Amino acid sequence: MSAQPIHSHPEPDRVPRNAEGIAAALEGERRMEFYRELLAAAPEDAEGVLRRWWCEAMLDTDPSGGRFTDAALNGTLPTKSVAAAIARRRAAGLPLSESHGQEPEGWPCELSEEVDALLADLSLPGEVFGAIIAATVQINETRRMPLGRDGVLGVAEYVIVADADPPYIVLTRIQLY
Repeated sequence: MSAQPIHSHPEPDRVPRNAEGIAAALEGERRMEFYRELLAAAPEDAEGVLRRWWCEAMLDTDPSGGRFTDAALNGTLPTKSVAAAIARRRAAGLPLSESHGQEPEGWPCELSEEVDALLADLSLPGEVFGAIIAATVQINETRRMPLGRDGVLGVAEYVIVADADPPYIVLTRIQLY
């Protein structure tokens, strides 16, 4: 099974885009979870499983990943607001998506500079932009969440800064397929 990425990646892939490469990049229980999900998937769903887990494996093997979490938790990660990303896209006349034209409600959510730069990319499809903005209202305790139906667009990673007053969330990294 072969699929083209949604968004071009500036660096070569650390993880091959196949089941063997994904499994090799995952450790222990996560590898077993990947295999269970892939083996249980109907043929028409297998590509979605591979896409989401490829994104998970890319985030797991990113050598700079921990630095984003640490910086977000200690308040030193430069961030931008979701509202600014939406306003910038509107000003450029680019689509947001059908249902994500307003700032989400709930805990404030900030974007790392890396995520803000991705959202500022004029070639980013409206569907992907909308899925990322929608993720800011779906945040729970998992630290990572799929983007789009079953994660076929990618995976978002975030940090809850619960010790701040008021608490807030930082969307630290996005791995698009």
